[in-house]
Amino acid sequence: MLWNDPALVFRRKFAGRGIAALLCGLAVCGSAGALAAGKTEDFVISSFMTSAYNDAGNCPHGLNEAPDNKPVIDRVPDAELRAALSKALPEDVQYLRTHRGPDFADVCHLEAGVSNPDAPAGPTSVPDPGMKTVEGKISYGENLDGTDDGAATETTCAHRKFVGPNGEKGIDNQLFRVLGCSIGFGPQGWFREYSSQQMRDGDHTILVRVEGVDDPRNSPSVQVSIYEGADPLIKDPKGDILRDESYRASDDSRRRWSTTGRIADGVLTTDPIDITLTKLRFVGMQIPTAIKGMRLRLAVQPDGSAKGIMVGYQNWQDIYRLVTHGKNDELSFYFTCPGVYRALERSADGDKDPRTGQCRAVSVSYDLELTPAHVIAPPQPAGKTAQAVGKTAGLRDPGATRTAEASANDR
Repeated sequence: MLWNDPALVFRRKFAGRGIAALLCGLAVCGSAGALAAGKTEDFVISSFMTSAYNDAGNCPHGLNEAPDNKPVIDRVPDAELRAALSKALPEDVQYLRTHRGPDFADVCHLEAGVSNPDAPAGPTSVPDPGMKTVEGKISYGENLDGTDDGAATETTCAHRKFVGPNGEKGIDNQLFRVLGCSIGFGPQGWFREYSSQQMRDGDHTILVRVEGVDDPRNSPSVQVSIYEGADPLIKDPKGDILRDESYRASDDSRRRWSTTGRIADGVLTTDPIDITLTKLRFVGMQIPTAIKGMRLRLAVQPDGSAKGIMVGYQNWQDIYRLVTHGKNDELSFYFTCPGVYRALERSADGDKDPRTGQCRAVSVSYDLELTPAHVIAPPQPAGKTAQAVGKTAGLRDPGATRTAEASANDR
């Protein structure tokens, strides 16, 4: 029978069997059953949003502001049209605002310069207006480069480090540093929930399978597979993601990855691996985006689900496209396209180009919630298993894993 035969798409009969529930050596076991040695357990990611630490010291100079429409309107040569535009709603002048470059060139979209290379366009066609970025010292994330001070390495660029909420040193999360002082991307930002809600409404599906757990509390070696799913998330009438539903994994080998990991004190940590998510969406646009050195850190929850983070280095120009694709993104998020472009460029700290010495990616951290599921995976061709690209730093403090309470306080 083929792996994607409709007969295989069935609802799981037994609830509460996610690996989170099965890591029963923790004091959070609750009513979940104990994990059988070597058992395979599956999850679907039910929440995926940028990590943002809520602290009053994040933005001492205030939040970023959207571009002022007045200078844009003042450039219009026709006096009658200028008068009409001065009374218009902000969204009614969005074309002029986006096209405020030389000769009314588009200053937001990178493709504008490609379409007419002889005319200055795009975010670098105007002076850098600056951007307020996070100055707080605390962030969620991981130490990705292995340094405590952010000094440049062979593959990373010099940058400021954060401290973790529990005092962990050397935390990298430059995406939060750049976007954390913009409405929509801060701890209470609507974008964070919007992006996750798009996933829950069927936008895209990410599946996780964990195999070979010998001990529910401490297993030195497990296999972790990540798949992009072929089916949308399944919700109950209240909009909550149903547990133990079946999801087909994509049969495209480019949309599945496998790595190794370990369980220490009930926390699953994976080794780094390069992945490319083909349907990641921030606002209005879906594009393939690479996350280099991606690793997961997931902790058990009493109800059998799991919570944690996905970290790595994400191409900063991909991120720029994701946050500036729409026509009114500057107005919606209260930043300027040239400002956020230059801030991302300045803050890039990973994937150093060996030729230019410039970094092509920023460190990122995404909050994850996982719901127990059943993954219908395609056969893995012999010799095609993706390999981890390195070893993750040791987990210094299991308590550093983000708690449900901390997550709730940030939303």
